Amino acid sequence: MTTGLAVRALVVGSLGAVLLLAGRNARADEVVGALELGLRHELLKDLDLSGGVQLRLDDGFSRVERWLSEAALGYQLVKPLTLLIYSRNGRGEFEVAHRVHLQARLRLALKPLGSKLEYRLRLQDRFEREVRAPAEHQWTLRDALELTYTEWKVLKPFISAEHYLALDELSDAPTRRWKFMLDVQHDWGPAGLELYYRLDVLVAGDDPNRHMIGLQVDLEL
Repeated sequence: MTTGLAVRALVVGSLGAVLLLAGRNARADEVVGALELGLRHELLKDLDLSGGVQLRLDDGFSRVERWLSEAALGYQLVKPLTLLIYSRNGRGEFEVAHRVHLQARLRLALKPLGSKLEYRLRLQDRFEREVRAPAEHQWTLRDALELTYTEWKVLKPFISAEHYLALDELSDAPTRRWKFMLDVQHDWGPAGLELYYRLDVLVAGDDPNRHMIGLQVDLEL
C-alpha cells in the first residue's frame, strides 16, 4: 500500500470509529451547526495576535443558539514549541460563559507519511454567569493529537482526538468529554477555508452527544 492510500485508509477508518462511538445514543444526540470567521496578524517575529467570532446554530441550522468571540496571543518559544494565551466569551439566551486558556503545541513532521503530527496541551478555566446565580469555575486539562496530510496542494485533510480531564473531579469521574474531528482545509492566498465535522462525546452527566458541522474562514492580515 502506498503512503497516500495508507493515509486515506486512516481517515476512512477514523470516520468509521467516530460513527461507531455515536451509534449508542444516536436517537438522543444533538446536531448543531457553526459559522466562524478568524483573523490573524504577526505582531513581531514569532509573536502572533489572532481573534474571531463564531455563531452556533440549532433547530435545523435555522436559529442562532449562541455567539462566541475569542482572542489569542501566541509566541513560539523554540521550534516546534508554541505558547498560546487564549480567551473566549460566549453569550446565549440565559447565560454568559467565559474561557481562559494557557496552552503549548508541539509539531513534528512525518515526511515518510507526507503528514504532520501535532500535540497540544491546554489548561482551561471555564466559568459562566447565569441569571441570579454566582459564577461557577470548571478547571480542565485538555490534551489533543492531530494528524494532517500535507502532500495535496489543494486540500489538507486532518483528523484529531481530544481528551478533557476534569481537574476539579479527579476522585470521582475525571473524564469530562472526548472530542473527535474530521476537517478539510483549503488555502487561497491570505485566506483559508475549513469544512469540518465534530463529535463531542459527553461522559459526565446525562447530556446527549453533540454532532457539529462547521464552516470556518480565516484571514491573514
